[in-house]
Amino acid sequence: MFLLDSEAALRALRPDFAGLAALGNGQFICTAPGTATDIVSRVFVPGAGVNEDSVTGSAHAALAPLWAALLGRETFTAHQASQRGGDLQCRVDGARVWIGGDCVTVVEGSFFLP
Repeated sequence: MFLLDSEAALRALRPDFAGLAALGNGQFICTAPGTATDIVSRVFVPGAGVNEDSVTGSAHAALAPLWAALLGRETFTAHQASQRGGDLQCRVDGARVWIGGDCVTVVEGSFFLP
């Protein structure tokens, strides 16, 4: 996780995707205070074949405790500044993180475990 000083700095990032991919398939989460929302983020996962993820719930689950502490409150708004972009609402509730926003179901299915 990388904390930047401003939304402008976050939006100006031009990652070396090959270099990041060589480090493994973990998420590289970049975040900063926002202008239209409380926070902004970008998430890069080139080692897993996703140079920049559009909107990443798992990243915001990790970001929520950090930003709740920095902002001094349990709820805040977020924007993932990818090409498609997306807005989220985040809330820290004890050890749980609640994330809301518009979404589209792209896959449904069932798992059968022995």
